[in-house]
Amino acid sequence: KNDFRWSSNLVLSYNRQIVTRYEMPASLAYSYAGINLSLNPLTGKDAYALLALPFAGLDPDTGDPLGYLNGEVSKDYTAILNQPFSELQYIGSTSPLYFGSLRNTFTYRDFSLSINLQYKGGHYYLRNTINYASLFSNLQGHPDFYKRWQQPGDEKVTDVPSMIYPLNPTRETFYDKSSALVERADYIKLHELNLGYTLRQPFKGFSQIRLYSTWSNVGFVWLANSEKRDPDVRS
Repeated sequence: KNDFRWSSNLVLSYNRQIVTRYEMPASLAYSYAGINLSLNPLTGKDAYALLALPFAGLDPDTGDPLGYLNGEVSKDYTAILNQPFSELQYIGSTSPLYFGSLRNTFTYRDFSLSINLQYKGGHYYLRNTINYASLFSNLQGHPDFYKRWQQPGDEKVTDVPSMIYPLNPTRETFYDKSSALVERADYIKLHELNLGYTLRQPFKGFSQIRLYSTWSNVGFVWLANSEKRDPDVRS
């Protein structure tokens, strides 16, 4: 209206890929997904499926992670890891099912401001956590170290296992692939911000020159995961 203009552009999409047929046996096809997006073809599931080992909490006496074996709570990690894939918990897709963006452009005389919000959702990932083997071998830590179980009662407020020595590699693997680490990957991001100014007939032979500055990946407006970290960058 008059010198002021406002335009909006809304994009919404839904895309789901389901595997209808796969010739390899499921036990050979399956691999843990979630840390890095990878094709995980299981008949009847999302092409980028995320499955996890069901988590039963922490042992209140030792802080050991607990899983399920034949329907019973267990700490037999080797047996748990060797169960058929049918015993795993199907979480969903690691690839976004929903995508959306909303761009608002405001113009006042020769000035313009464009704001682009981006949404991705309907997908999951396994978050990174403390790995005691990495901590002991090369001092590679993680903030979850400070959330670890240290005394009886901690199991009520944390799902990070206690630190033990010597290490039990299967204990580490179980927790690293357990449903305790499942996070929603939905987010709304301020994807782009553009500020511009138009010079009208600045020089002979030029009808106009447009000056602008663009900022990309400015920051998050909302994150579904408990870490409040970018789910597209997991390190």
